[in-house]
Amino acid sequence: MTLPDLEWNIDLLKHCGDYLDWISIHEYWDMVPEKNDLATYEQCLAYTIGIDHAIDEVRGLLRAMKLDKKIKIAFDEWNLRSWHHPNVHTIKQGIDKKDFLDPRDKNDDNSQYTMADAIFTASFLSAMNRNCDIVGMANFAPIVNTRGCIYSYSEGIVLRSTYHVFDLYVNYLGDTIIDLWSEGMPTMRVTHKNGREMELDTLDILATKWSDKPGIALSVINKHPVESQKISLSFSCSGTKVTLLGISGETPDSYNDVDKNEVVIFKEDLGNFREDMYIEIKPHSVNIIQIY
Repeated sequence: MTLPDLEWNIDLLKHCGDYLDWISIHEYWDMVPEKNDLATYEQCLAYTIGIDHAIDEVRGLLRAMKLDKKIKIAFDEWNLRSWHHPNVHTIKQGIDKKDFLDPRDKNDDNSQYTMADAIFTASFLSAMNRNCDIVGMANFAPIVNTRGCIYSYSEGIVLRSTYHVFDLYVNYLGDTIIDLWSEGMPTMRVTHKNGREMELDTLDILATKWSDKPGIALSVINKHPVESQKISLSFSCSGTKVTLLGISGETPDSYNDVDKNEVVIFKEDLGNFREDMYIEIKPHSVNIIQIY
């Protein structure tokens, strides 16, 4: 399935629920199959609003049918943008290589894969982590070329901005989600690709811990294109080391390409933790704060 189609899912679960372990969702937000009009950084931020809506809808259906303890959700295909592949669904006569295949090369223009993709990807991963009780898998598609986090060419590879998001989440976050509480969350207004003005939280914060060692790791996403944000951490954990790792780039449109590395992981030692410690978060950035 693509989106949580209510009638389809009701029939599926009514007749097959006893035999299922998974129910599948896949979704792309910036749809560009025919016209390669990519959403801007600001427009991509609008897509992060309600990014887990499909999870909420399917969870509600599973719960209503008393299947939420039996069936998990597989978000088995997702990415910010769809493929650009004009005429792929056409039956027009006379379609040749220049109309059908050549336009797909635009998918591998590395300048498209900016901090917008990184911010969206991190926001999606944080949302899936918050729903990890029912989401059993969430598969980025694809991995190599086109919308992949790795671009391959005859002489090597390019690690796009999204690759470094996965690096941060896989290698530096904890493996157990914990509750957090925040107040005074800043907001910002953006314009959706459809022209509608929308308001969203400027920061997205996820809290985790490790099951095999003490400490806390926070994911902190600052979506604002130009303004840094300060966060204050208020809990009792004095004397432990604080390390900040993240990606940002000079501008929201920074990207990596052959002989160009504008988006790389930086690392800062912030010293020992102090209660109510303030940490400055760069604009258009994805960060992991480790306290251990």
